Amino acid sequence: MIYFKILILAILLFLLYLLIFRYKAPWVPIYRSDLARLDQLIELESGKTFYDLGCGNGRVIFYLAKKYPEVNFTGVEISLIFFLICCLRKFAGKYKNVKLKLFDYMLLDLNKADYIYAFANKLTIEDLARKIEKEIDKNLVVVSYCFPISSWEKFLLPEENNPGEKKNLIHIYQYKKGDV
Repeated sequence: MIYFKILILAILLFLLYLLIFRYKAPWVPIYRSDLARLDQLIELESGKTFYDLGCGNGRVIFYLAKKYPEVNFTGVEISLIFFLICCLRKFAGKYKNVKLKLFDYMLLDLNKADYIYAFANKLTIEDLARKIEKEIDKNLVVVSYCFPISSWEKFLLPEENNPGEKKNLIHIYQYKKGDV
């Protein structure tokens, strides 16, 4: 009986390891208090497309999709578990302006996006920046939550630097193709 319990524990720990480290970054959702701030800072426009790369449980896209039914949202998630959670949320909330993709966003064509949001670790966000520089053929708004894109300091929007904040977690960049 003890061996069975140890086996179950080992399997659970292995699954936890896969869930956290297999996909380049552990799942950590945006703070609820930062959702409203994100909404104020990015100023979504009707008819535009917003990509949430590594959307996790969909906290960002479903919050914004409810407020902006005229904006198209695409959540991209590589984890089957979180993808299924997003599918359930989409079905339950009847979101017509949300599309979900079970895909590695580093392999995805991002040219349809007007806004890109990512909560990725320091290395992954720099990889994403290089991908955008190499593949995107238009201007767009890129939001990095938590980790700044060090190579994009020239694209950083000054209004996102709120001196009253203890710790600035929202980094907004106005990427301009010709300025790379």
